[in-house]
Amino acid sequence: MSGRIIYDMNLGRKMSEYCDVESVYRLPTKEIALDLASLPAGMEVPVLAPLKVDFALRKATLCQRLRIAEASLASAATIKVSKGNLAYVGMIVGTGSAGAVISAIDRNAAEYDVLTLQAALGEALTEGQVLFEASAADGAAPKNTANFMNYAPVKVEQGATLTVVGRAFSVFEAKLEIPVIAQDKTALTARFMFV
Repeated sequence: MSGRIIYDMNLGRKMSEYCDVESVYRLPTKEIALDLASLPAGMEVPVLAPLKVDFALRKATLCQRLRIAEASLASAATIKVSKGNLAYVGMIVGTGSAGAVISAIDRNAAEYDVLTLQAALGEALTEGQVLFEASAADGAAPKNTANFMNYAPVKVEQGATLTVVGRAFSVFEAKLEIPVIAQDKTALTARFMFV
């Protein structure tokens, strides 16, 4: 009996759904290692995810961003965020003026993930608002700021490497699975155009 080859034809979303493919420039560098610290194993880094790349160390760190899926009150102990995020327990989320630590994550709902916070943010959140992984408990500044973006989906596992996008135009910001914030847009410069 001969062996069978089974192909996984679920390729996910195409780059053309996120930006003008003709404008995409992949850097001609050797593969960059994905920094696995705090990333949930088995999850996937999506297309055009914001990355902080250190070429000296040949390492890329995912810039964690979360899009609010449903508005919540300042006193809310739980918040709903869009699917596709790589949030983790212990991560500090920030708005720029407030911060909170994630104590639990429920990924069972089909449309969103529910994050339980150790304490309420103290700030009302609106649908579509973007939170970031903060560098300190006050939530004032992002832990990482993007200088490049990811080219293709990459599974979070030992030895994972990324191909880096150095330029892309007509990036559909609303379609990005991991959104960008104003600080990312500044650091990405005119190499990336968001619509």
